[in-house]
Amino acid sequence: MKKESTAIRLKKLMESRNLRQVDILNLTAPYCQKYGVKMNKSDLSQYCSGKTEPNQDKLFVLGTALNVNEAWLMGFDVPMERNIYEDQTLLNFDAELNDAQEILESAGFSVSTSDDSAKDIIIKTGNTLITCIHDYELVNTYESLLRKNDAITASTLLDNLKPYNTSEFSSAFEYQLKALGWTYNLIYADTSFASYVVFKNKDVSFNVSIDDYNIFVNDAESFYKERLQKLLLKSTQKLFSNTVTNENETVPISSLQHNDAVKTITPSPFNNVKDAKAFLASRPLVAALNNGNLSDQAIIKIANTIKTNGDN
Repeated sequence: MKKESTAIRLKKLMESRNLRQVDILNLTAPYCQKYGVKMNKSDLSQYCSGKTEPNQDKLFVLGTALNVNEAWLMGFDVPMERNIYEDQTLLNFDAELNDAQEILESAGFSVSTSDDSAKDIIIKTGNTLITCIHDYELVNTYESLLRKNDAITASTLLDNLKPYNTSEFSSAFEYQLKALGWTYNLIYADTSFASYVVFKNKDVSFNVSIDDYNIFVNDAESFYKERLQKLLLKSTQKLFSNTVTNENETVPISSLQHNDAVKTITPSPFNNVKDAKAFLASRPLVAALNNGNLSDQAIIKIANTIKTNGDN
């Protein structure tokens, strides 16, 4: 985490080593010549006053000339001593990346490492994806704000980071919203709960909270999932004629007709009216049989039904 500015660190060095600005310029001169870096009195004066921050080249020259860790010189909470066996550029990169992540996380945004090899950093607020970028893009944005002496906050970092590419990351919600003529834009504040979303079409514009936006997205995507499930079931019913389908499940007819757990024996059916009448002779329906209103086929059907299911 960045604790102090470069101006404060230079002041501490000058006081502890009894150095003036001209002394620092004299110390940096051979390294400026060696590495082709231009740094004059005006540059150093602005660094000491805090008006601007040195870029990476000038920071390297200052760190080398003063024999201090460049990340420490930038104000990070790291040892001041310079280790010749460590890559100072890598140390600076890691320090700036960690500081940028801590700034975002302290404002309530979640920062995680991507499983996708093409991208390294995922930034979200709640369930809303803000951007998915390379780690060096976050560091470049951090350094750009540093060079311009702009405040480095969650909102300034996010405002200067490119939004995620909708050709790579898209949702049914976004496509439907665009089809209806609406657009939306996330407005970032220094805290995630203070951020909000602006919805617009040709005639209307309104703001909603991040929480309400997330609920809207989840509801929309749940609707599409449910609709797809119903369409799938309907399609399954058409493809397989031996199925019975309702809104919740598809059950093969064969499973409704046969249960392996219950072994039953179906009696042999009657094939002629004589046998059917003989069977029904002692049944309550004998009176109906005697009035001559039933056909032979009806008598056979009744006899088979009672033989299988009983008189009920």
